[in-house]
Amino acid sequence: MSSFEAAAIGGGGAAADPTEEEVERNQSLTSPEVVTKYQEAAKIANSVLLEVIAKCTAGAVVIEICKFGDVSIVEKLSKVYNKKDKEGKPIEKTSAFPVCVSVNEVVCHFSPMQQDAETAAPLKAGDMVKIDLGVHIDGYIAVVAHTVIVAQEDGSPVTGLRAAALQAAYTAAQATVRLIRPGNTNVMVQEAIKKISETYNVRPVIGSLMHQMKRYIIDGNKRIYLREEESTATTKAAKQELATFEANEVYAVDVAVSSGDGKPKDRDIRTSVYKRVPDAKYGLKSPSARAFYGELCRKFEYFPFSLRQFDDERTARVGITECRNHGLVEPYPVVSEKEGDEVAHFKFTVLVLPSGTSRITGLELPANVENAAFDSLPQEIKDILALEEGNKKKKKKAAAAKAATGDTPAAAATADTPK
Repeated sequence: MSSFEAAAIGGGGAAADPTEEEVERNQSLTSPEVVTKYQEAAKIANSVLLEVIAKCTAGAVVIEICKFGDVSIVEKLSKVYNKKDKEGKPIEKTSAFPVCVSVNEVVCHFSPMQQDAETAAPLKAGDMVKIDLGVHIDGYIAVVAHTVIVAQEDGSPVTGLRAAALQAAYTAAQATVRLIRPGNTNVMVQEAIKKISETYNVRPVIGSLMHQMKRYIIDGNKRIYLREEESTATTKAAKQELATFEANEVYAVDVAVSSGDGKPKDRDIRTSVYKRVPDAKYGLKSPSARAFYGELCRKFEYFPFSLRQFDDERTARVGITECRNHGLVEPYPVVSEKEGDEVAHFKFTVLVLPSGTSRITGLELPANVENAAFDSLPQEIKDILALEEGNKKKKKKAAAAKAATGDTPAAAATADTPK
């Protein structure tokens, strides 16, 4: 899988196989080429997210929005990295997470199939819509999620519990970005999310967690739980293992909060998003299951997928049952809070670069979302939020110092001021 080019042993000897450490290094952020691939994947993810948001209007049908997003990802990826790698192989580039559009109390993973189109209710003004998607280039992953409100005719501001959920989720995600830096731990992040949620009187959603990401791995071993896990109808209790952030790591900052109890349940909504279990083996019996699994391995060997993304949806529906029964795939169930609960979801991709942590995906929160509770946040949380991403703060101070000494025009003092 690696495009690592083995170094030759001195004296014209045979090429040495790369060590595990060398492979890891050449697939990490120490490589400028790797950073560029993450950034290009992020550009596409952000661009598709904006297009999907524009489709979330009153009367729009969720499945059509998801299909539009799927096509847009494919079209945009077709325009980049079309040269072969050092081994003469085409560079892989596909969806890394299917386009999901989850409405109101539904938390995540709603990515319907064509079979569901006739029964799906269209979006209406005021609906709270969570959009989730991912892209990879050569195995380097960029994921993103955003929550929007379907525009109402009067353009009224977002207030109350809905605004509290949006602000809490977004503020928690922003604080997490600033806490993911070498030497800090996942416990520090969990504690900050707890304090932010308490301030806004919302609850982090159980079952939602953040992962380290690596090449072709969307859910790495280092994890950040939003809250101490409790057993629910759809999740088992799990204790967070201490993890310390290190330089050159990549994380999916993933925050979902609810105005309800934050304990979502399976509401009998069809699951259509799955991921292959890499080490599982079983001799599938039915031709439909074998055909489906073959297509799965060709298209989505490492990443989550929606049954909607297969050539023959009927074959996919039949094949997934046998694959699931024998542990070849794991489901991403569609879970939801109670009707009327307000659920917000934001996801960023962050790179822990030598210059600091850099957020490469994600959009800003709309200005019309009321933020009445911000002043009530604990000072320690305000201090975290005041930190700048990456080395922007250092650059700003350096520019200001030069301006003060007359080494550079005064205008330079604002050149690196963050937006």
